[in-house]
Amino acid sequence: MVPFLQRRDSVKDVEAYALKNKYQIPIYLDQDGEVTESFRVLSTPTFILLDHQGNLAYKKVGAAGEKGVQAYRDILDNLIEEMSEQGG
Repeated sequence: MVPFLQRRDSVKDVEAYALKNKYQIPIYLDQDGEVTESFRVLSTPTFILLDHQGNLAYKKVGAAGEKGVQAYRDILDNLIEEMSEQGG
């Protein structure tokens, strides 16, 4: 999972949001808008999960909350299981 910022996002605002929510993962700025356009990201935060082939497996717009975080874990577990079954 690699979070990124859209061109219109303030780096300072996103850093503050990440600190407030205790995120300990790198965040990248999508300076040319390529990723934003590719996945039709319209707001931040947006959670995008790709499968092992680079296909969109899940997309959620908005803050996750505790239930959302568990849903992300469940989705990741399922994708890992699928990869294991396929020999990936």
